[in-house]
Amino acid sequence: MPCPFYRGGACHSPKLEEPDDSVVAASRCRGPPETYMGCSLYVNTDLGVNKPPENNNNSGKGGVRVITKNSIASKIYSPIHLLKEPLISECPGYRIENVGTGYVAFCNVLRRALTKYEAKLCSLYWRECPYILTRPQSA
Repeated sequence: MPCPFYRGGACHSPKLEEPDDSVVAASRCRGPPETYMGCSLYVNTDLGVNKPPENNNNSGKGGVRVITKNSIASKIYSPIHLLKEPLISECPGYRIENVGTGYVAFCNVLRRALTKYEAKLCSLYWRECPYILTRPQSA
């Protein structure tokens, strides 16, 4: 199993500001975990995936929180999730986060990242969202 940060011939480590192919050693990156875990750019993302963020910089609707290396950034697939500019939605279950190379939209109701297409739908049609309508209402 190759390194989780090795994609498309480049290293996508959270320690890098942007993907870089000049640091790739194919034998290390495509090797077993005991080989790539010794790389200085490897980050063990299992150490904080299920913990809530310690420093929430989200300032409410339209706020942007920077994702840290021990967060859900490892679950983002840039071609389908990464937005070049923040996409705003009035939905109370929507949030946008800065991931360094762009922005990712999240749905608090679904508890997952939204694809670019889903983020656009949420921005335009949030009042008709079937997920927000099924959320339990407080008394």
